[in-house]
Amino acid sequence: MVELTEENQDDLDEDAGADDISDGFFGDSDNSQSGDEASFTAELKIGRNKYSVNLVKTEGGWSLDNISPRPSGNVVIPEEIDGRKIVALGKLSFRNAPELVTVKMPDTITNIQGQGFYGAFSGCTKLKQVILSRNIKTLGSGMFADCSALESVELPDSIEQLGSFVFACCKSLKTVKMPKGLFAIEASLFEKCSSLVKVEFADGLTTVSQDVFKDCESLEEVVFPSSFNPDDLWSNMFGNCSRLKRVVFRAAQPGDFDHEEFVSCNFEDCPDVTITFSEEE
Repeated sequence: MVELTEENQDDLDEDAGADDISDGFFGDSDNSQSGDEASFTAELKIGRNKYSVNLVKTEGGWSLDNISPRPSGNVVIPEEIDGRKIVALGKLSFRNAPELVTVKMPDTITNIQGQGFYGAFSGCTKLKQVILSRNIKTLGSGMFADCSALESVELPDSIEQLGSFVFACCKSLKTVKMPKGLFAIEASLFEKCSSLVKVEFADGLTTVSQDVFKDCESLEEVVFPSSFNPDDLWSNMFGNCSRLKRVVFRAAQPGDFDHEEFVSCNFEDCPDVTITFSEEE
């Protein structure tokens, strides 16, 4: 049994009764297994509560695959558990933790897995703040789906790809700082983010998929970088975005551009939208 104690967290919002899974609190334990095992289970004690943490061996270290029962309050994920370096989070690792409020990840984590609408933190309805690893490369599908209390997220520039439904149904989400290293986003990234007002993608983005802003009822402005070709816009990307006022393409206007056709094909549900190209600014 690993004994843990509570820790003050300067970088996270304070929350009474919070659970701390913190680097430096993992001492010797009786969870002994052979050095070539593919999975590992650690029994943890946090405050008065006992938890079981499942680890799965992966490239470069270990994935925190699951924690049971689900923790509450503030959680700091450690760099290591029983000497095993944590480099990933499994697709269901913290899913449906209804009392989870804040999460801080170590910079050892490079990948967070996901599958469809169900990801590592999907259904964490009280989750307000997340500090991501500065070395994270991939956010898996459905990572924050249905995190209805999440208001803002800062995505580090190390991120290269965002899976489908990452922020779907985050109805309180208002701002997202998009990463500079991002080159691809999959379907329904912001679907049903009804409080989202503006999104500006950084240079480097080349690929987007369908329904990215579907049912974003408060969305007013979207800016695409010069690296994105307007011809690659999906026709149903802005479905039911009735308040959309302005879409900016930093790329030059195509020579054979037909404004009326472009608007009718891509912005059918956006009656007041204005399309702007960089040459026009």
